[in-house]
Amino acid sequence: MGFFDLHNHQLQSFLTVAESNSFSSAAEKLFISHTALIQQMNTLERALGFHVFLRSPRGVKLTDSGKMFYDGLQHLMQEANEIITRCQDLEENGQHIRVGNMNDLHTFYFYADFYRQFKKDNLGITLDFIPTVSENVLDMCRSGVIDVGFYFGLQTQAENPDLVFRGASIPNMCIVVSKKNPFAKKGTVQAEDLSGKTILAFNVSDPALIYSLVPAIDRGKLVMFDATMQSVYEYSERGSLIILPIWFAEQFPNLMFLPFSPPVPFIYQVVYRKEHSTNVQKFVNAYLEYDANL
Repeated sequence: MGFFDLHNHQLQSFLTVAESNSFSSAAEKLFISHTALIQQMNTLERALGFHVFLRSPRGVKLTDSGKMFYDGLQHLMQEANEIITRCQDLEENGQHIRVGNMNDLHTFYFYADFYRQFKKDNLGITLDFIPTVSENVLDMCRSGVIDVGFYFGLQTQAENPDLVFRGASIPNMCIVVSKKNPFAKKGTVQAEDLSGKTILAFNVSDPALIYSLVPAIDRGKLVMFDATMQSVYEYSERGSLIILPIWFAEQFPNLMFLPFSPPVPFIYQVVYRKEHSTNVQKFVNAYLEYDANL
């Protein structure tokens, strides 16, 4: 659909008359009556404030003003249609990527460098961060609320054929404690050390995933909390045991990150729709490459 299909039928009629040099011929092409077409052109001339046609029994031709108007209108039509095409391409190619934002800790502290570099390398792509939690990511991707999300759970692509799951993992899941906590002296954590103890996990995770990775945690002893910089410090100072991946260690130099022995990987998946834009694919590939080099 072109610009003047969206806009003024009088302008389209004007162009048809100018190219036909005849009201009758133009009326046939436009599928309107001869009288209705003349009324349209009279209305157009009144609106413009000048005559566009010289009329005679042998037909019509453009006045000098009409020629200038015709040439300018053709140029404007071409430019307007090119703009519409570019806008359609922009929409189709996904220049605007909506990313499911797990929480501030995930987005603005750990992956801030990645997001800054991606936007620097892809100046035409904008990123919007949409607040969510892991349990909502699949539905939000499926419905188009977000283009890319991070899923910390047990569902698989086989259970969600309309989505793409790209797996990633961080080498070590850790128990994070204050340096004053007796646990801090252990250096590493055995899974059985957690039996009977309350463990905090950040709320982007699926508790079932944590229980499956660390089965020694007693059912009902896993408490989800909103892991911000402040809350991690506050809970650790109260003596809490917190599960976080090793990737956050640099953000908390005053806390002890105790890896499991043997290591427990922190598993998550990047999720997006099967029908996705090339820029969404570019974003996912860049994210996983960055993640693999950590």
